[in-house]
Amino acid sequence: MLIRAAGIYLVAAVVLTWPLATHLTSRLGAVEGAGDPYLNLWILGWGMRAWLSDPMSVLNGSVFNANIFHPSTGTLTYSDHLLLQSLAMSPLYAVTGNLALCYNLLLIASLTLSGLAMHLLAHRVTGSERAAVIAGLAWACWPYRTAHLLHLQLQSLYFLPLALLVLHRVAAARRWRDAMWLGVWAALQAISSVYYGVMSAIAIAVGAVSLASTTGQWRSRRYWSRLVLAAAIGGVLIAPVVWPYWVTQQ
Repeated sequence: MLIRAAGIYLVAAVVLTWPLATHLTSRLGAVEGAGDPYLNLWILGWGMRAWLSDPMSVLNGSVFNANIFHPSTGTLTYSDHLLLQSLAMSPLYAVTGNLALCYNLLLIASLTLSGLAMHLLAHRVTGSERAAVIAGLAWACWPYRTAHLLHLQLQSLYFLPLALLVLHRVAAARRWRDAMWLGVWAALQAISSVYYGVMSAIAIAVGAVSLASTTGQWRSRRYWSRLVLAAAIGGVLIAPVVWPYWVTQQ
């Protein structure tokens, strides 16, 4: 089922970005010219080179001192860092050395994975495979996607549905394991796009309150303790990434 669903969303992503699939190594998947696409191309390349040649720079935070606006520091925080996406694409870059190929495949993969993540959430909530496919296609292909094709970081909406999925599991069974995964998925969404960090936190908070209301768990210490654990795990995971942005903001 999941393989078939993934195939559906991959085809949808290729159609949505057509004719990008025929120019993966020479063009960029964007509806506008120079600007944000070139910026994100450089950011992705900077991250992949860091992971491949100096992974300690990512772990100790010096990767944020990018090669722009010398002698300023923390210059990678002037936009989304794409370090998580860079990690995922770095093996391909190591083999091909083609930055445009990595950029375009990341774009197509982001649309595909977003659709698949929403598919999982919708199937969990409705129990219907047809409803899951419709929800996945809507999440992967709605007009917001095409309006922001030039913003690679804004296509990374694949972790929020997974966070909401395990939030439902927390409300249903209140297991520590699900709470831990809630913190992990929420953190990964914030790390993949700082823009989405606050938005995802709001969405999860609203979802948590709604589930508490509809399931009668307003006064359930067990329910809220699981959510506190999730928030703590998420906070710890995003702290190394959020701190450089905080310093730059000051």
